[in-house]
Amino acid sequence: MLAPAFQQAVLLQFAEVQGKLDLILSEFGSLSQALTQLSRLPRDQMETLALRFEIDGIYDLADDALRAELEEKAKDYRALKQQIAALDENVAEIARIKAAAERAAADGAFEQVHELLSAADIAETAIAANTKITLANNALLIGRVEKAFHILSAVADSFRSVDVMAPAMLRGRLYEVLYDHGARYAGDGSVFAEQMLRDALAVLPDDVAAEQRIPLLGNLAKTLCQSGERQSSDAGASKLVEAVSRFRDILALTPRETDWETWATTQNNLGTALQTLGERETGTTRLEEAVAAYRDALEERTRDRVPLQWAFTQGNLCNIEIAFFGKTGDATHLDQAEANVRAAREVFEAAGATQYLAISDGQWAMITERRDAQSG
Repeated sequence: MLAPAFQQAVLLQFAEVQGKLDLILSEFGSLSQALTQLSRLPRDQMETLALRFEIDGIYDLADDALRAELEEKAKDYRALKQQIAALDENVAEIARIKAAAERAAADGAFEQVHELLSAADIAETAIAANTKITLANNALLIGRVEKAFHILSAVADSFRSVDVMAPAMLRGRLYEVLYDHGARYAGDGSVFAEQMLRDALAVLPDDVAAEQRIPLLGNLAKTLCQSGERQSSDAGASKLVEAVSRFRDILALTPRETDWETWATTQNNLGTALQTLGERETGTTRLEEAVAAYRDALEERTRDRVPLQWAFTQGNLCNIEIAFFGKTGDATHLDQAEANVRAAREVFEAAGATQYLAISDGQWAMITERRDAQSG
């Protein structure tokens, strides 16, 4: 419960922002029009719009940075308006189905009635879900990420009567809404995306097939990796440790003999997570585990079978050797790094994949820089 004085201050600030927004709407005719004219809005009008969208830290942002934030919000606002406009598209179809059910009932065709009403139930559930998703996007538009998470969770649960797998599978798709928001606005979106995937795994029936569990585990592991890489704190390391565990869960569920691609890709991803952890730690144990994972991946990702993937893994090994040198000062690691990057570059050139040569050039530059620093 807000204290009366604080509550009054909040209400006064809201009224002040609304008054300034009304002036903007009067000048441009609508919020949509104002958002198309961001390039010519003065600072005070941009701040008013930013306050209405509840953008954090606006007074610390330069004009260009604030305008860029508003451009992103304008995209979300236009998408929201399109979603709102589309909400009633299926209403006429439901009316048609129900009318057909009434005719079937009059004819005593009760099996047909059941089929039609089941179709109407699914359609109504879908309409309600679309409304909730639009509501969640509106919450995200003004930075209410936790509220959006709970709304999207309710969407997933609303389909339980349609399909027992739906609550898990829908969470496995809806997490992307939260993750994308976190990636764009550096907020809590990734945190709630992770929770959405954990919830998906928690509500998944115990007897579900491995091929349905693996994508959820994979998305959670990759989301944890990406979040962990962005955080240099202990919290980031904890996410990477959990990602390692999830990748190993996938390996335990994946038969190498019949699904070598998933197995090898997971080994490569496991290596990346272990490498990131190893680079942050003082010892070399994690780096050694990463090398083992990459080498396991190369047993299936052979140069003849998948040359580009083989080259990518060679690039990963190059980075590990550079990391080993940083910890040990042993120049033989730079020799091995050179061999790895040279092998990767040969494949990229042979495949005409020139877009990846810049990565090899960057790795070669790092090796040269470390050799020069050691000799100098």
